Amino acid sequence: MKSAAELRLAARHAALQAIYALDCEEGELEEVLTYALEQESFPEVLVQYITTLVKATAEDGKRLDDMIAPLLAQGWRFDRIAKVDRAILRMAAAEFEHIPQTPPKVTINESVELAKLFGDQNSAPFINGVLGRLLPLSIKSSYKHEGFDPMLSEPAERVVADEDGEELVEAGSELHEELSNSPGWTIRTP
Repeated sequence: MKSAAELRLAARHAALQAIYALDCEEGELEEVLTYALEQESFPEVLVQYITTLVKATAEDGKRLDDMIAPLLAQGWRFDRIAKVDRAILRMAAAEFEHIPQTPPKVTINESVELAKLFGDQNSAPFINGVLGRLLPLSIKSSYKHEGFDPMLSEPAERVVADEDGEELVEAGSELHEELSNSPGWTIRTP
């Protein structure tokens, strides 16, 4: 039986395979997603995670690429990056933008691990550097809570920010209940 960390890495690996296959034009979205999900018996929460991540990467790819491209070294174009590095960057950017409950440190650390597994000797530091510059530009720039593993819990409700940038959560919601029992969060009432 695989541990939670092993399952989470396997889920990221499956998502990366699908995103890479789409970049190489090896099939349509549903086809490559189905193939990736068949590689392992994932719990339903990880099936949802992989599906959300792959679809968000495919459907929001142009905007994600436009976020990443200016962060590259001068003279480098996004289309010149190795395909596996490009797939890892797209996947991480999609997770920053579309999966709000994943802590950004988890996204960056596990993206670096994928780069070590599938990239060359320069991939991991490259991925780490680009994602470090991308994080402040993403919706996760003000993410505060690092205390739970989103791969093993149900997707959280999206949090809305007020005019001061503070996150607002509806009282009585499942997210409110979860946060009020989690360390690292301050619950204020108006």
